Amino acid sequence: KMNNRDIIKTFFKIKKKISFANGDGSLIPSFFLFQNIKKKTNVSNGGDGGDEIFFGYITFKAFWLMNLIKKIIPGFFLKLISKISNKINVNENYINFPKKLKLFTKYIDKNLYNINSYWINDFSTEDEMDLFGNIKKHSEFKKIMKIFNQNDSKMRFCQIFYLKYYLPLILDKIDNASMMNSVENRSIYLSKEFLNFSLDQPIRKIFNIFSSKKILVNLLNNNLKSKIDKKPKHGFAFQKSIILKKKNLIREVIDTKFLKNPNFFNKKYEEYLSNNNNETYIWNELILNITRQNLEN
Repeated sequence: KMNNRDIIKTFFKIKKKISFANGDGSLIPSFFLFQNIKKKTNVSNGGDGGDEIFFGYITFKAFWLMNLIKKIIPGFFLKLISKISNKINVNENYINFPKKLKLFTKYIDKNLYNINSYWINDFSTEDEMDLFGNIKKHSEFKKIMKIFNQNDSKMRFCQIFYLKYYLPLILDKIDNASMMNSVENRSIYLSKEFLNFSLDQPIRKIFNIFSSKKILVNLLNNNLKSKIDKKPKHGFAFQKSIILKKKNLIREVIDTKFLKNPNFFNKKYEEYLSNNNNETYIWNELILNITRQNLEN
């Protein structure tokens, strides 16, 4: 188990090695894990892909609920909920219920096909305009909308979205974390047999609003100890405030010449220090900044 000292120490180890812009915060505990795996072996098996093919993420349930809400609640009322949500402050504790609730309601008025994108990056269109200026809408949004329209089952669309747009980021992170420690990690769930099996199954057999990865749990139920079977799912990230709330550290590490918009960053960082908003953006900007520094050197 990592303590705060381990987190800071690991961050500075990784800081010297980062040459890839990946904002997945679980890079820190992943690196720490592979550092310890290396003491025993050079090869490991990982579970990446299991959540995508067996509907393990809480966002699948959130998306199902969002789809239902949008069918029964008028758009003007959703806009009001979104405005109220944006004014609510949350504490810095790791993925607590108030954080989940705010993220869910903050974008409740957005198009359903784009909801997952907003949940992943927690960055509004207004923020994009403030940071980059008058940018054109990315063509990837049109591709996402096309996938959405091609799938009668919106849960199938949601699964494909995470397979296509989220899983690659996870695999890139885990590959870099393992290779930085000279460990070969194999994602056993990502065999064609597993993937094709999942995509061929009716949604009702592999997704259940009341339980996660139900089909996998049923298959392994006789071989799992109850304390593992009943343990709640927990993400592999960490409390980023342990690093981001250290103002001297951030000011020392950030090179302003690599900030697209220093004023925007400073504004968002001060907001983060006072109300814990913008954490995803601040972390991504930090990692991108370190990456650019290392690539130039």
